[in-house]
Amino acid sequence: MFLAVVTRPRYDANGNCTFEGTIGIFPFVTVEPALKAKWSAEERGMPIFIQQDNARTHIAVDDPAFVQAAQADGWDIRLTCQSPNSPDLNILDLGFFAAIQALFEKGTPNNITKI
Repeated sequence: MFLAVVTRPRYDANGNCTFEGTIGIFPFVTVEPALKAKWSAEERGMPIFIQQDNARTHIAVDDPAFVQAAQADGWDIRLTCQSPNSPDLNILDLGFFAAIQALFEKGTPNNITKI
């Protein structure tokens, strides 16, 4: 998570840019090994899959630094990417779409007497 701070550019009376508007990008991240700390010790060594969407900002599934950290101490943590453009196969969205479907099936009132 990052905070990008920008503003409108500033120009002098001659139209020359005196400030382009970029202030900075500030990270809001902390390193926290919560997965390894909270996972059951009996299941160490069994594969754990972390699914990420296909955003370009995510790391590759075979990123060497991630693979090294994920395989350390007998863990088997793997990255996988969700299927593109398919909410039926995307585990990250299944709960969201199921919730929308459930609300749709309840029906919505279309006049004041049905409330």
